[in-house]
Amino acid sequence: MKSFLIFFSFCLFLIPFSKVVTETTETPVTVHILPHSHCDVGWQDTPEGYYTTRVKHILDSVVEQCSANPEYRFIWVEVWFLQQWWADSTELQREQFKALVEKKQIELVLGGIVMSDDANVYFEDDIDQLTEGHTWLKENVVPDHPELLPKHAWHIDPFGESSWNPTVFNDICFDVFVINRISQSLKNLYMADQDLEFIWRGLESKSASSGREHNPWVLGHVLPHHYSAPPGFNWEDDPKTNPAITAENIDDRATVLCTWLKGVAATFQDNILLQTFGDDFKFQHASWQYGNMSLLIDYINSNPEKFNMIIQFSTLREYFDDLYSRELEFPVTTQNFDFFPYDSTVNNDYWTGYFTSWPIVKRLVRYTSNILRTADFFWSLSGFQFFNEIYTKTFENILWLRREMGVAQHHDTITGTSPQINLRRVQEQLLHGQSLVKDSLNNILIMMQEASGISYQFNIDLLVKEIETHQEAAVVVMNNLAWKREEWIKISLENYTLLLFEMKDIKVKYFGGLELNPSHYTFINKELFIYSYLPPLGYQCYSIVSSTTDDEKQNENKNGNENENENGNGNRNRNRNEIQNGNGNRNKNGNRNENLNDEGLEIETENVVKSAKEIEIEIGDLDKISKMNLPNIQGNLFTMENEYYQITFDLSTGKPIQLKNIEIEREIPFEYDWYQYIGSLEDNNYILNVEKNATKLAEKVTTFKYYTSDSHLVQEVRITIDYNIKQTIRLYERIPEVEIEIDVGSILPPQELISRFNVGLETNGYFYTDSFGFQLFEKYKWTKWDSISSSYRPMTSYAALRDEKNDLQMTFIHDFARGAASLDSGSIEFMHVRADFGNGWLLDGTTTNQKIWITFDSIEKQEQSRAKSNIIHQRAPLLMYSAGYNARMNCPRFNGLKEPFPDHTHLVSLKRISKDNPKSIIRLMNVITPETANSDVNQPVDINLFHYFKDYLKFDESTEITLTGLWDKNSCQRKDWKWSNKPEPHSSEDKNQQYNVKYPFNKDIELLPGEIRTFEIETQY
Repeated sequence: MKSFLIFFSFCLFLIPFSKVVTETTETPVTVHILPHSHCDVGWQDTPEGYYTTRVKHILDSVVEQCSANPEYRFIWVEVWFLQQWWADSTELQREQFKALVEKKQIELVLGGIVMSDDANVYFEDDIDQLTEGHTWLKENVVPDHPELLPKHAWHIDPFGESSWNPTVFNDICFDVFVINRISQSLKNLYMADQDLEFIWRGLESKSASSGREHNPWVLGHVLPHHYSAPPGFNWEDDPKTNPAITAENIDDRATVLCTWLKGVAATFQDNILLQTFGDDFKFQHASWQYGNMSLLIDYINSNPEKFNMIIQFSTLREYFDDLYSRELEFPVTTQNFDFFPYDSTVNNDYWTGYFTSWPIVKRLVRYTSNILRTADFFWSLSGFQFFNEIYTKTFENILWLRREMGVAQHHDTITGTSPQINLRRVQEQLLHGQSLVKDSLNNILIMMQEASGISYQFNIDLLVKEIETHQEAAVVVMNNLAWKREEWIKISLENYTLLLFEMKDIKVKYFGGLELNPSHYTFINKELFIYSYLPPLGYQCYSIVSSTTDDEKQNENKNGNENENENGNGNRNRNRNEIQNGNGNRNKNGNRNENLNDEGLEIETENVVKSAKEIEIEIGDLDKISKMNLPNIQGNLFTMENEYYQITFDLSTGKPIQLKNIEIEREIPFEYDWYQYIGSLEDNNYILNVEKNATKLAEKVTTFKYYTSDSHLVQEVRITIDYNIKQTIRLYERIPEVEIEIDVGSILPPQELISRFNVGLETNGYFYTDSFGFQLFEKYKWTKWDSISSSYRPMTSYAALRDEKNDLQMTFIHDFARGAASLDSGSIEFMHVRADFGNGWLLDGTTTNQKIWITFDSIEKQEQSRAKSNIIHQRAPLLMYSAGYNARMNCPRFNGLKEPFPDHTHLVSLKRISKDNPKSIIRLMNVITPETANSDVNQPVDINLFHYFKDYLKFDESTEITLTGLWDKNSCQRKDWKWSNKPEPHSSEDKNQQYNVKYPFNKDIELLPGEIRTFEIETQY
């Protein structure tokens, strides 16, 4: 799939040079031949399969050839394969590799575990996989030569490039970003204007008080054709079209090669060219490649009068040093510029299908990322790093999953663009990694709790077994964010057809303590909802108890009353006057008092009628509906509301039609429906190519059920759209958002299932999606081709519709990546699952659980909460289950911070660096990014770690380092490229800028909007 376009690209590519190649120039063309091999860490084969059959031979062969000839060069990118080879190679081979890096014959490039994707990867996961790769290179390949660590980013195969790249690579301290797959029409324009090299700018921010600036940028370099060798000069391909160089053909072959190279060079500013020499998994027989090209290089350089060319084997470092010495001035992109969507040279096919392909893999990656983050944080908080002799295996499990999570970010894995052999592999590895980290978290929690008689699992089967056997089970809810959280968690037992206990008899208690206030837990059928107050970087333990006797219930009420008397002072009170009657109405005729201490723990109980109700409405039968005499049905309209939102459904169809924000009293259309596209023969897991506009799946829903818990704590409408689409629209008390939970699949090809929202906002076809879950990016309907596929954009985690005229915005946060489009004003659609015949790789027979959280408010309020809300949903509380009846623990609640972080300051990372480096990394982020419309919140923030960590995690000082820890800040030396309209004096990224890299524990750290700052610390417990 990746190479089938190359021939067409070459033909199209030659057209702009046809008038150039016959011209002569006085200045010789300097050509840097770049030997490389693009090695996918999993694609048509698994990573292990590729390593055994191809990559090991590549590294063995290249090391042997480069060691024998000092003129040879090579670049290496993927650290996962290098780690495999390091373990398998001899000591002599490892020493040869290190020597070649020191001699600058082999250059380390990019240096991540993989070359990641740009559309589906969450920003924290991308930083982590780059950090893991960079850490390994520092510790194993160049421990004494930091100057030889990667300085160039290399993304030659991802299918489009994100606007976040200039920021991340600037902050890593990379000089250059080399890319390839951008739309061919745009590439042709760049070639014609000699703009294939340019300054790619990220979003800038500045502090008015301190004068600090964050001006991220990187020099972009676009490969003018595919990353292959020149056509006919790849000697590991068909010898008929790539003949070996002989004395008889060398002059003709050199002439063909020079003609090609001069044509390419004409698309750049100066007579200097970087020419790739390789392709996918090339240089398995390095002697053929180097040997034949060496003959041509020697011949061309020996005949300057004829060829007017200087040609040499080279690395990226050598080429860009040469380019820098020429002091050229480069054009500049606008801020927040990206390269989506990517279209190929054939039929203008847009590669927008992979935004959605294999959603089950995308969901698994995001969920596993949250588990790994939790393990990393709680390891750091537990002090385990000082007990390595006992708990070595615990940390090794975490390291194992870090590496596999890195593999999952690969641009053919999380994208769903691999055959099932590779997708099955990543699913098996991540599930195994979850199991390993479960064991690690179990050990960590037991140590932190000083617990006995307890063992934690992710498997909810344990919860059910313990309740059925012993009437009690334990649940620990972990918060891996530095913010305090108040939210509903759901424990669903719906998959259990038979339970030996009744949900209505369930009581929820703090472990070893009181029953929760009944207004803080409830149930709907076999779903238990608990309103949890979760401390920052902490956990809360609960007991789930089945109580079936009146005596037990009376005892519990008695205990609650006693506790009320003991703890009645010094608490904040919250009064409400509502109970629920049999019809599900709210009646203002009863009192409910909630007493909460400073951490949100209830200290008294009360009597509230528990009467979870299920009401099934037969859609379309309005006469029967009217006889139901329900207060929330007026005519054919049904309403469901909490304190913040009211949703109106049309009972003639069973579909939502209106959404009202109660606080601002604004009501808009809210038409939410399901459609399908029919894929064409060109449709596949890369490409979205549909026959025509989408058709609605059903005019009315199949089933419509309304559920409400006691006092409307949780309300939901469950709708069946079709046999393969079931969804729940849910409102929670105290939560200002609408939650939609969807089970979708399996489908037969050729189908693409979408949900579409028409909300009546005046957007003129513009909409917003996010870049890496990091910043908001304005998108629009691209009318050049006027196709469905060209209108789709990647959405890593959220999207928004904005009505500037009426000051309204609707934000849609998703639990993992998928494709999004806006085909009309006030309309947005999301693709949920795909199946097609294209290449036989996308016969998705799975059912995927998906979630969307919707908020609707003024633009200002939306921008205040958007970034934090997104992070909260991506990092959901993690639940683990255990025995409760005989368990003992001295710490059923843990608060990891002295106080929560400020709203706009996110603790991105707190993790030990590696097995061999006991220091830890702390990353801090201002979540309000520079494109945020609200100027009141678009401000720098200060944080002093002394106020948060002193009581439990101490360090004398921290050292500020680059984003992935390659260097400390003062060691980051970047080329000062020239560009048009460059600000003077130079920005804070000037290569001569000196940073105060040592930060005492008790000192403010300033974070500019969108800025991530990284520190290395040595902890003291």
